[in-house]
Amino acid sequence: MLLKGLDSCIQVGEFKKITDTLWFTAEQKHHYKEEILLFEKIYKNPKITEGGPMCSLFFDFHMMQKAKDKVEAITKHPLTVEVHQAEIISSNCPLTIPLEEHRGGKDLLSYIRCNLEKLEISVVKKYLNLYREIQLEHIKKEENCLFHMCASLLTTIECDEILKQWKRV
Repeated sequence: MLLKGLDSCIQVGEFKKITDTLWFTAEQKHHYKEEILLFEKIYKNPKITEGGPMCSLFFDFHMMQKAKDKVEAITKHPLTVEVHQAEIISSNCPLTIPLEEHRGGKDLLSYIRCNLEKLEISVVKKYLNLYREIQLEHIKKEENCLFHMCASLLTTIECDEILKQWKRV
């Protein structure tokens, strides 16, 4: 996993290579596909608020340990909102949590990439550890909440269509 590779980096060139790879695979491809293909399909479903106990647990954790606040303290800017994210954010549905993590991770990684040459290596490592923390918590939420919620909101036909489009995009 790419995130594990962060520990072995010690030079700017190594950080550049891994941040470029993370940017392309996680931020430009994976999260974008989730938002466009999956989130767009489920965020208006009225059953989306029936997430269950694990979703409630993750919501509580999210409210106490907001990645958004940590990233905004580093970048000194509010999280970026892309056009395709705005309606989901304004809906205040539970998808705003993973979407906020996408936005926070992307903004943090963008900040690191833009300032890689200016930051001390120890600071780069600290910020990349935060990025890793955001991603690992995000993955836990997907596996224990989002995927189960999607299974109850989508038909098999819809899942197959999303998967087909996922492979094309």
